[in-house]
Amino acid sequence: GSAPGSFLGSQVAGNLPGLTALGTTQSLASVDDMQEFRVQTSNVSAEYGRQPGGQIAIVTRSGSNSFHGGVFEYLRNNVFDAEDWFADSKGQAAPPERQNDFGGTFGGPVTIPHLYHGRDRTFFFVSYEGLQLRLPTFTITNVPTACLRGAGNCAAGQGPAPGVLQPLLKAFPLPNGKDLGNGTAEFDIGYSNPSHLNATSVRIDHVLTQKWTLFGRYNEVPSTKGSLEGINLAEIAASIFKTKAVTVGLTGIISPTSTNEFRFGYTGNAANSDAYFNNNTYGAVPIALSDLLPAGFATPTAGLDIVWAFPGYTSTSFGFQLYLNNIVQNQRQYNVVDNFTHVVGSHQLRFGIDWRRVDPYAFTNAYRIGFDYLSEQSLLNNAATSFSVFGSTPLNPIFTNFSAYAQDTWKVSPRLTLDLGLRWDLNPPMGEANGRVPLAVNEISNLATMQLAPYGTSAWHTTYANFAPRIGVAYQV
Repeated sequence: GSAPGSFLGSQVAGNLPGLTALGTTQSLASVDDMQEFRVQTSNVSAEYGRQPGGQIAIVTRSGSNSFHGGVFEYLRNNVFDAEDWFADSKGQAAPPERQNDFGGTFGGPVTIPHLYHGRDRTFFFVSYEGLQLRLPTFTITNVPTACLRGAGNCAAGQGPAPGVLQPLLKAFPLPNGKDLGNGTAEFDIGYSNPSHLNATSVRIDHVLTQKWTLFGRYNEVPSTKGSLEGINLAEIAASIFKTKAVTVGLTGIISPTSTNEFRFGYTGNAANSDAYFNNNTYGAVPIALSDLLPAGFATPTAGLDIVWAFPGYTSTSFGFQLYLNNIVQNQRQYNVVDNFTHVVGSHQLRFGIDWRRVDPYAFTNAYRIGFDYLSEQSLLNNAATSFSVFGSTPLNPIFTNFSAYAQDTWKVSPRLTLDLGLRWDLNPPMGEANGRVPLAVNEISNLATMQLAPYGTSAWHTTYANFAPRIGVAYQV
């Protein structure tokens, strides 16, 4: 599976985290879709590599000669839950909590009336899981006062902000708490963030001959997560993921002592994360991005970030973000694996190759504009302390990895087993689909003399001696 995460972290190793927008693993397989779940935390064979830590393998379920299925529903709500302490302290009711996890499975022989009956030959297994979640939370934040937004009486020494900034300040919720005396007032509210996903998978198994079997599996999981932005609770931050995965496998018996297993896999994850949209909740007045952009900036691809902070504060008192960090990612991974096993006496020899191509793509706003107001007075005077513009361009790096291994599991005696193996990994420098190769440096040993290398220099040199021996001993006392 694949999911947007650290853009140049796990991809370099050829491993992508299989997460939905909710941070769950239904993008790999639903619980009722799993036949076997295996975790190896130590003493792994040479077949496994690339990353440290545990190795996780999931085997999905297959159909059989009889039709079997099942349905499930998991429900949780706040009917029997305790009230939220923070909401109680402000005299507000607890936000609604809802969790509906439902779905089912069905499998059996592939049957086409009057044409084909797949008994002992062709089987199918279908799995579906839907999750509807509303997660309650309670937040206390600061918003512009009625005075500052030109909608209330002002104390001595205070006054409304300039008219050009009024639409910005009115895009925040109306205050419902005490005035803090610095242009801000408290706003506290309980709300529920919505999320949902739909995980569907279909697996087909076919017996080609008595010695060869073929399977194919397709998995698709769209998921979304919405949350109110912590700085401005009249904004919704949305994350939209859509994961697709295709796996094909062929397993056969070559001879009484030899077998072979081949697998091809493709995983793609399209994501639109951290997209901000302002709305009219809690008395806020939505504002169009075009009303705030300086002349000459095109609206569709712009991001705008205006923040008001006070000296001495450890975090921003309040800020405004509109269509900011609208990150579009699409990560694709191709994987070919072949394992050959041969038994000779007390030795089980296993050889294999593993090739992967990881092709992530990411693009954020073409530019981002930032204004900083570091005091109430600078806001009243419309005198931004700083102004910045950031530009970005699409990124499409390409990583390829190749591995080969040999493993001997030797049954020395009924009680003693030795595992001897050798693994070789090859990781050439990454490429870029559009020719925009990242800049490299001439050395990393001395920061004082480090300089940029000529454009086009590879980010690293290919190492051909990445051999990893494996030795394991198991003795039954």
